[in-house]
Amino acid sequence: MKIRSMFVLAVTTALVAILAIGLVGCGGGGPMTEDEYKEKAGGAVEDLVAAMNEFNNMDEPASIEEARELLGDKVDEISKIKKTIDGFNPPDKYKETQDTLKGATEGIESFFKDAKKAFDDSDSMEAASGAFDNLESSFEDFMTAAMDLQTVADELGVKVE
Repeated sequence: MKIRSMFVLAVTTALVAILAIGLVGCGGGGPMTEDEYKEKAGGAVEDLVAAMNEFNNMDEPASIEEARELLGDKVDEISKIKKTIDGFNPPDKYKETQDTLKGATEGIESFFKDAKKAFDDSDSMEAASGAFDNLESSFEDFMTAAMDLQTVADELGVKVE
């Protein structure tokens, strides 16, 4: 019995040590450095802009099914970027920038979700286009989000087109 207790204690101690080393190695969940934040947030901004540009430049879908698939893929892509952004812990200097970035990303994600819903709820491209045209407030939020994204890009020194 005594050997088993010593074994359990040794394993427990080793696990605690491994966890402690892991926390020290990843910064213990503290804020990112300015350079790290600028690099990661800048990359996220570039990813968002690329996703929006790709959507703007794609050919019109040939069918309602294709439109649904394209919008579903875009929602998934934006949601992944949003999840990454939500995990950033910026230094104090960039807290407001992070809030703006999160808000912009939420606005962009919301627009694509609303657009997908318009196509999901329609049985033809004509009906979907009509429903899509009724997303005026969502589109206005999208445009505001795009302008906020440009502000974040400027603050981070990221050149976007």
